[in-house]
Amino acid sequence: MAAATLDAIETALFARLATLKKSATPAGPFTLVDRWAGQVTQLEGVDAATLGKAPAALLAYESSATEGASFESILDEAETIERHLFRVYVTVQDTRGDEKTLKGTTGQTGALACVHSVKAALTALGITNVSEPVRLVGSQPWLIDRGVQQTYVVRFAVRALLDTTATEAADEPASVPFETMTGENGPEDLTDLDPSTIDLT
Repeated sequence: MAAATLDAIETALFARLATLKKSATPAGPFTLVDRWAGQVTQLEGVDAATLGKAPAALLAYESSATEGASFESILDEAETIERHLFRVYVTVQDTRGDEKTLKGTTGQTGALACVHSVKAALTALGITNVSEPVRLVGSQPWLIDRGVQQTYVVRFAVRALLDTTATEAADEPASVPFETMTGENGPEDLTDLDPSTIDLT
């Protein structure tokens, strides 16, 4: 399995998600596509970040967990496989009622269609140095403020080999520079290599 850093995986997911902006070509459903690092609660949530900018899709890193180790039969070295979880918060705001928020209206995509667009964009996405495509874990309503906004969470998983190349390079012993030998056994004194001085008895 190929190796990729967590940062590289997140970058690839976000780049793909950004293609769903209304300003993209072709145009997607989202006014705002951004990263999210906070909690989503009734008091402090995505509503502050997306106010006046919905429909919005916010990418968040959730967690990573190891899935054991596979062993190379030749080198007998353990390889750690990680399962990274990411979330996309999909928010749609419409003060004209729950149905319009859920199903959409002229000029605005509904919440369910926005969720579907995120699933379609990221599921099975291929990422450089990751041998398996992105997997859809599931989706569900996350924060429903009736008559105002609806936020859904879509979760994805990426299995990747832990990239340890930097660590392995740091563990390599420093190479000792070659030093030209001098003296009795060096190029400045070759008398002991003269056949006439060698005792063959």
